[in-house]
Amino acid sequence: MPRRHLVLALVVAVCWAVNFVVIDIGLESFPPLLFAALRFGLTAFPAISFVPRPDVRWRAVVAVGLFIGVGQFGVLFVAMNTGLPAGLASVIAPLQPVFTIPFAVIALGERPSLRQVIGVSLAIAGLGAIAVGRARGVPLQAVALGVASAASWGCGNVVTRAARPKRPFSLLVWSSVVAPLPLLGLSLIFEGTGRWQSAVSSVGASGLAEAIVTRDIRRARRFTQQVDAAAVLVNASTRLVDGSAFGMGAEMGISTSRVHARGPVGVRELTTTKFVVQGDGQVRD
Repeated sequence: MPRRHLVLALVVAVCWAVNFVVIDIGLESFPPLLFAALRFGLTAFPAISFVPRPDVRWRAVVAVGLFIGVGQFGVLFVAMNTGLPAGLASVIAPLQPVFTIPFAVIALGERPSLRQVIGVSLAIAGLGAIAVGRARGVPLQAVALGVASAASWGCGNVVTRAARPKRPFSLLVWSSVVAPLPLLGLSLIFEGTGRWQSAVSSVGASGLAEAIVTRDIRRARRFTQQVDAAAVLVNASTRLVDGSAFGMGAEMGISTSRVHARGPVGVRELTTTKFVVQGDGQVRD
């Protein structure tokens, strides 16, 4: 195998693993079905403006969009939101060959070779052993949804195989147009607009600065201890989070202070600082 292909395979594996961590982080702010709708909406637009139309029938495009967009990722997001850990999700999802092979036999009349059956069986056994070891304490419903997501992925694979696209990337992009509308409809039914408003309000300076306005000392203390942000403010505006306001110089200097600049590195240099600001109504004009 050429070295270039090995590098690309490694990049795909890394992206696959990081993908589940990013999903898990996103689900902290967005309800799962809405998050999936946004995922495919941002994939499709504006990509369809410069990616040519797929060279397959539109019913195949719709089927792939429903099986992959709604069935695979929509159900996967719900599973992770229900309690399926990101690591276990990355193990359950590759079980899709369990469904792809029999679906292909039924729908396409394909006959896998003995070597393929043995290879897939060994891979599935290994993945299954890992999954069983990591599934302790995970809700059965979450695991079942994860398996259902893999089954839908298998259906999408069979439809793609039957369509035989000459430009598979075009099929990927244009099928993403199909998913947002049904996902938004399901989100509206099962999650409601209240969850949408909450998701929108949570998007902002998360991870940089968070503030609380309260007279309850215990609540303020709990907020400063549990909120994961570079700066947490009690009864003060987040607009005060600034290098000059903290007496530390420009923002560029603060950000680059995280980069090692030669010399010995100790615990202080390997960690970051969380600023806790106590105020009594301060704002910044």
